[in-house]
Amino acid sequence: MIIKSFLVTGTKGKTSVVTIINHLFGKDYSKLMVSSDGVFLNDKLIASYNQSLINFGYSPNVTPGRYVRYNFFRTESETVFLNKLKFAILESGLTCGRKGTGVEEYTPDGLHDVGIFTNVYEDHINYTTIKDREDIYKMKSFIFEKLKPAGTYIASLDNDYTLKSFSEKTVKDKNLYKIGITQIINDTNHLKLTQTRLDLQDIVYIKNEQIWSLKLGLISRLSNFRYYFGKTDSGIIQSLMCAIAACMEYVEAKNLKKRIKSFKFKITNGRFIVFQKNDQIIVVDYAHEIESLRMLIESVSYKFKSKPSVITRVAPDRTDQFIKEFAINLSKLKNVKKLIIYDKVKFGTIKNYSWGQRKHGDSATMLYSEIQKHQPKFDLQLSLQSEANILKQTISQGHKLIIHIYNDIKSVIKILRQEDFRRIL
Repeated sequence: MIIKSFLVTGTKGKTSVVTIINHLFGKDYSKLMVSSDGVFLNDKLIASYNQSLINFGYSPNVTPGRYVRYNFFRTESETVFLNKLKFAILESGLTCGRKGTGVEEYTPDGLHDVGIFTNVYEDHINYTTIKDREDIYKMKSFIFEKLKPAGTYIASLDNDYTLKSFSEKTVKDKNLYKIGITQIINDTNHLKLTQTRLDLQDIVYIKNEQIWSLKLGLISRLSNFRYYFGKTDSGIIQSLMCAIAACMEYVEAKNLKKRIKSFKFKITNGRFIVFQKNDQIIVVDYAHEIESLRMLIESVSYKFKSKPSVITRVAPDRTDQFIKEFAINLSKLKNVKKLIIYDKVKFGTIKNYSWGQRKHGDSATMLYSEIQKHQPKFDLQLSLQSEANILKQTISQGHKLIIHIYNDIKSVIKILRQEDFRRIL
């Protein structure tokens, strides 16, 4: 039995990349996808996020390879799976740098075949074990350190740390097939110089609203992808490009174009889900760190020609220092009409961490107060109501365009259905 392991890591975009890869492979192969949304065998959910927490004590994207042996090997006797190349598509979180990827559980060397490194941003910094982006980069270096010799390595050219990874000694010494991803570089001479300088086998890039490969030529028009709003420097477009780079070797060009056109996030993915009722539009997403939130706001405001009201929060496990720096970045956001802060910790609950504890309202109140200090150019509101209630209240106030960064996707969808919103994207 041949299993090809695709590992995806980075600060943002991991779930989107594995979800798109899973779709682009279609039904041509037997597939196991592990993401923060759960575990899927040939598109069927077999283990949820909560089941992973209950059974293992952590998210599915921590040592995601642990699901491969049981699910692929137990189906080996089933006729439908015989003689099919098997793909393990594994979202790999930060903790894989410490706990392992789980690939060692079903391979003799513990090495994966394809590594995808999306970006390195400031989320997860706790100023003790993770002091800065350099520490995050080192923790995520398993993506190339544990990559098979002669494997495929895909990384962004637009992020300083993922760009740096192409110059690492281990990347140079493994005879890897290296593919760069860029939304910024589109000049042919510049692309070829970059390819030569970094010893890349290919670059996937955007030019004239089309996705190109230096090696294969035109891949697809961006207009074929329903999440393209006429603006690049987009997180979802980068995710698409990473997925395309991973699939080009295995999927025929005509099928690749067809599947790019048919891709659509499921509601349960909670990624760029758009609802409408009359003249109100609500975008539901999980953009919880500043770069992905900035890109989301820019894309939404560009698409709908309006400044959104943004409902968001900060994770309670973030330190006071992190929250203060996050507040500075939030205060600088552009194209925002109003920012509404809610709290992730439920009323009456206390969360304990290695550095201290949080109770309901602590994180939200601190974030709100720190943003106020920096005099943002948008309206600011603190709400200690439940996530569902603050969304319902914001809708009732008549805000025309709302971005809701969710904590509990099920409660959000329930409210939108109760309010007779329909999904349009």
